[in-house]
Amino acid sequence: MTIKNSYLMWVGVEHYEDVNAYVEEVRAMGVSKRLPGVGMAAALTEPGTVVFVAHDDGEAYSCDECMGMVECGDCRVLDQKIAKWQAEADAVKTRFKGEEIPRGKQRIIDIREARIAAARAEQEGCEVCDGEGEHECGTGGHVVRADGSKMDYRAFNYWMRQPLKFDVEREIIGKKMCEACGGTGKVPAAKIFGLFMPTDVEYILNGKENELVLEQVEAFTKLDMETVKKESVRKCGRRRPGFYVVTKGKKSKKRVKEVVEDLAAKGIIKKAQTELIGDFIAFTNPIEVQGLKRFRGVKRFDAIHPAATEQAEMILDAVAD
Repeated sequence: MTIKNSYLMWVGVEHYEDVNAYVEEVRAMGVSKRLPGVGMAAALTEPGTVVFVAHDDGEAYSCDECMGMVECGDCRVLDQKIAKWQAEADAVKTRFKGEEIPRGKQRIIDIREARIAAARAEQEGCEVCDGEGEHECGTGGHVVRADGSKMDYRAFNYWMRQPLKFDVEREIIGKKMCEACGGTGKVPAAKIFGLFMPTDVEYILNGKENELVLEQVEAFTKLDMETVKKESVRKCGRRRPGFYVVTKGKKSKKRVKEVVEDLAAKGIIKKAQTELIGDFIAFTNPIEVQGLKRFRGVKRFDAIHPAATEQAEMILDAVAD
């Protein structure tokens, strides 16, 4: 079988901590991926279509498109702690200015100053920035502050989460976000760990469909919400009305297993390289692909990694015999 149309979908680390978590769910329940609409649903049911599946295991690389010097996040956190401890020590000193400080209050000062000294020593030995307070990595782009200075986009994203300390409207007059990494400064360490051949597209009814919608979904399997509510809940949550591309079947057919055994015996593939789970084919040695941005849903993927395509076509040819 030759792959005529290839697509890619991400498995999110927020729901599936690693590849194995997703593969185990496929083993138990098959694939089910929500689609944006009828156009994608029809495309995925065309002959020769496969969907590659990627995961990043929560790992990422610095974005090459926006490399530059950025503020060290670890040292920034320590700076905030130092400022807090210094303010607490100074408050005690101010309260007893010109007077002898009571032993209990002096202990407050001593503890804070000891913490400050330890934090500064930690900054000097920082493994991220070597004590410089900044280091080279993906900046995510930059923003321009009201005084004309620039701030890396990663630091800006951090301060955006501190609204009581950072007035965006007053302090920021311009933004230029890196399109390659979406302002994060990082690109995911994508690994293609498998593929599947869509078995079907299911349309879950909301009960309010008009005649036009019902006509559009006539070619697909239709389910009502009462049926869906009886399903086991996936790690990404319960399915809701809309289109879903799915695979079914927990066990591969005997002839598929025999073909894989034959290919392994001939030395074409290593027996441990793949696992067939119904219509899902898992790569036990995931293939790393750089330069992919995270996205939701499923999208056309013409630039699939040659190694993944070659491995996939070889397996699919065997399955089709």
